[in-house]
Amino acid sequence: FVPYERQREYSGIFTDCTYEISSVSVTVTLSVGGDEPLLLLTYFGAGISEEIEPEREGYAFDGWQDGEGNRYRSGEYWILEEDTTVEAVWSARRFLILFSGYGCGDPENKVVVYDQEIGPLPSPSEKPGYTFDGWADERGTFYRDATVWKRTEDLTLISRYRPNVYTVVYDGNGGTPCLATAKMIFGREMGELPLALREGYAFAGWNTQADGKGETVTSSTLYRTAGDTVLYAQYVRFVCPVAFEKPWKKDGTGGAEEGRTEIPAFSDPPTEK
Repeated sequence: FVPYERQREYSGIFTDCTYEISSVSVTVTLSVGGDEPLLLLTYFGAGISEEIEPEREGYAFDGWQDGEGNRYRSGEYWILEEDTTVEAVWSARRFLILFSGYGCGDPENKVVVYDQEIGPLPSPSEKPGYTFDGWADERGTFYRDATVWKRTEDLTLISRYRPNVYTVVYDGNGGTPCLATAKMIFGREMGELPLALREGYAFAGWNTQADGKGETVTSSTLYRTAGDTVLYAQYVRFVCPVAFEKPWKKDGTGGAEEGRTEIPAFSDPPTEK
């Protein structure tokens, strides 16, 4: 018996004699893992067609291997003298992760392997008022160190941050606020603010300084302090109109006359002398 594809070569050796040249038939079981195996009826020494190469997502086909570790590739002579089972050999493909977004600078692209964990990802620089939340694709899907890579193409990840939540303390500044503290999200509008009460005064809003020389804060003010803060209530004194009675003079002048004076409302009555 000779290799199947070399029968013509061997036939030229024998002359002026009776001979029969043939090859041993062999059944090769091609196992690709998970799917039904393929049965290939061939001959000792026959080449295996290039077309018999399975496909697997995320992997490159790297030939066949029998139970003894012998490797076979399509298109080569398979020196098989008996029925044999071979397993497909796969090598996981490699892909690149590119990084973009705030604070990432110019990091190196990361090589990832299909069906394996991504591994450590870079940490971008800090963003005032925000906490780094991780890396995500354009659809908002996050990728972590332990994420198993299941894509069959390169990918750009964008740094994602979430705004921090801080505490605002309302200082009555001589009065009493209707709310002591509140939670604010960095970069968002302050929203509805509480009132403050002070006897003899009208509430006039909130300021970042007790003397009112700081920034006036309203419901539409964006919270831009990267930390907790204190707001101080501001007031104006009540001004009440008062009518004064003048004594009548001999010439007929005098009578009631209106005037204005700053008298605190709800003040204590004057002390009699």
